[in-house]
Amino acid sequence: TRLRDGSGWGAGGGSGLGTGYDSAFVYSPQTGQGTEVGRLANERMWTGGALLADGRVLVGGGAGPNTDSAAPITAEIYDPGNRTFSPAPNMLAVYHFPLVFGLPDGQVLTVGGSSERFVDGVWNATSPMNIYRDDAAGTVFPDGRVLVAGGRDNQSLTSVEIFDPVVDRWTVTAPMAGARVRHETVLLTDGRVMAIAGTAGSGALTTTELLTIGQ
Repeated sequence: TRLRDGSGWGAGGGSGLGTGYDSAFVYSPQTGQGTEVGRLANERMWTGGALLADGRVLVGGGAGPNTDSAAPITAEIYDPGNRTFSPAPNMLAVYHFPLVFGLPDGQVLTVGGSSERFVDGVWNATSPMNIYRDDAAGTVFPDGRVLVAGGRDNQSLTSVEIFDPVVDRWTVTAPMAGARVRHETVLLTDGRVMAIAGTAGSGALTTTELLTIGQ
């Protein structure tokens, strides 16, 4: 997560041995150095975070202390001013591999099977997604819409859908040419979205794909 001062912030994660971390770090692009800046109340693997309107960071979801742990329903807020975490209201659902998006109006959207929004300190359920998906990738458009592509249910997915926060609706759009799980999506300057790498049934992918999204 990029903080207001331009530094990069991250928390949680895990080791190759399947154990979770509770530490948080800030990376300074000026010095090229990372600094530990506090600890989560809960160890969280595969968690997500997004910037709130006031500059704090909301963290939620992810696996617990190890890969066999249930995903925590709790959420936490990091304050970069004093480098501390405080509890946030519990989420409405559990998210093992969440996507957490900061929207232009200061709301936070969490996606991973179901979806919900954090608005003025309260979690609110959104309309349901059309297709259950975990391990997906997503991108926020400047107008606040959110694209979520690929991921998996019982199989790897090619499907793509877009959430419109104004009307609270998920809409299916044209699918990707190939299924992707644990990939990345990047919004390009011309409005297209690039889907990058990931995995599928055949193993790791090295391919990319351009998605053209209508207004």
